[in-house]
Amino acid sequence: MALRCRKHRLIASLETAALQHGLELVDLELTSYHGQRIVRVYLEATAVDGQRHPLDLDELAAANSWVDAILEVDPPYNGAYLLEVSSAGLDRPLRTLEHFRRFCGERVKLSSEAVDGRRNWTGELAGVLDGVADSAIGSTTGTTSSAVGQSEVEAGQPGALVLVKLDGLEEPARIPFAMIRKAHVQAKLQFNNGKGQ
Repeated sequence: MALRCRKHRLIASLETAALQHGLELVDLELTSYHGQRIVRVYLEATAVDGQRHPLDLDELAAANSWVDAILEVDPPYNGAYLLEVSSAGLDRPLRTLEHFRRFCGERVKLSSEAVDGRRNWTGELAGVLDGVADSAIGSTTGTTSSAVGQSEVEAGQPGALVLVKLDGLEEPARIPFAMIRKAHVQAKLQFNNGKGQ
């Protein structure tokens, strides 16, 4: 529980600093690998004329400095850890409702608390349904949004549903946003089918 509170506090600090540097905090990951604690910070450039660009090495090096300064004041762990600052990448994480809106139409993979006995979901992101859910999952009043819209609070957006069109099913699954644990865009890799170049 303490780590979760610390993570939310760090996200707020990093989001503010990122905006001051013309960047967006995509995600913060606190994890470990073979006993080594790791802090991963995913960033991307804010939109200019609706376009975003991947960060280059100079931008990542500069970001590493201010991220490190924030973590020195409010460390994510007691003791040593490895800091990784990177661009969001092809398998871009989805953390906020705005992220889900922006990537509507893309193929996504997410995990959640159990919804109708299911925890893992892969399919096309069909939209976000805003509103207040009643007692039945998927029964809600509100509007569907598939375009970048108003800014939403990351945690505890009551009643918001993420719609995912699963392969082979007509109707999209309705997953409560508050129950999503991890989500990312699945990269589209295209090869030239063996034709020349």
